[in-house]
Amino acid sequence: MELERMSAALTLAYQEMAAAISDFQNTHRLKLAKVTSEYFRAFTGSSSRGVEIDDDFRVTVNIDGQSVVPAQLSHGAQDQLYIALRLGIAHLLAEEMILPFVFDDPFLNCDQDRLASIRSSLSSLSTERQILLLSHRDDFLSWGEAVGVVNKARIR
Repeated sequence: MELERMSAALTLAYQEMAAAISDFQNTHRLKLAKVTSEYFRAFTGSSSRGVEIDDDFRVTVNIDGQSVVPAQLSHGAQDQLYIALRLGIAHLLAEEMILPFVFDDPFLNCDQDRLASIRSSLSSLSTERQILLLSHRDDFLSWGEAVGVVNKARIR
């Protein structure tokens, strides 16, 4: 009798834990999709695009009602999607903290129109958080304040 009660209690605890995990994943999955969609729309300048994340956290993009996998997007649109996902994840992970973003030679596949959209979005985002853009490209010089490293000789 005691063993049956323990078994029933463990079964119930497992079911409750599984339901809590599922609820947690669904809630965060939907929040991540919503936040990422907002960033993606801002980067692409298209209000008809949205990011969807399924139960297994696979990402698709909804374009005018049609779902496409990231590999079906142009390389520039893939860059925009990955940046949007990165910002969405950071937003959810650090809701209480405002973290800086570091981009190291980003936007390699973006044409001038995409770069203009990304620049505008990052400029808006820079009012709430620090953005560091590391690049060898001269076309990013006008995006913010240049910062350099001065190599000083060691004092003995």
